Amino acid sequence: METCFLVYLAHTRALPQYAGVTYINDFSDARRLAHLLALGTLPTGYINPREVRGLRHLLRRRLPLVRQQSLHHLSLQSLIAQHRGKRLSANAI
Repeated sequence: METCFLVYLAHTRALPQYAGVTYINDFSDARRLAHLLALGTLPTGYINPREVRGLRHLLRRRLPLVRQQSLHHLSLQSLIAQHRGKRLSANAI
């Protein structure tokens, strides 16, 4: 991309599955992708600019941490409700 070449990111989950293909290797995969690109049917993904990739990586790492925090809050709420008979909000916990 920096040297002005056109770069495509193939969206692998959107690609049709191999049907009746006897050989699967890098050469045949590249040939198949080139054929789909020539036909204009290659599903592509978005390539983030270099400046944004660090932020995107941080946000992807943050998501499981937020999920884990929510899981612990719910677990504590359930535990307190079982033993004390009253619900506490997440802020109270």
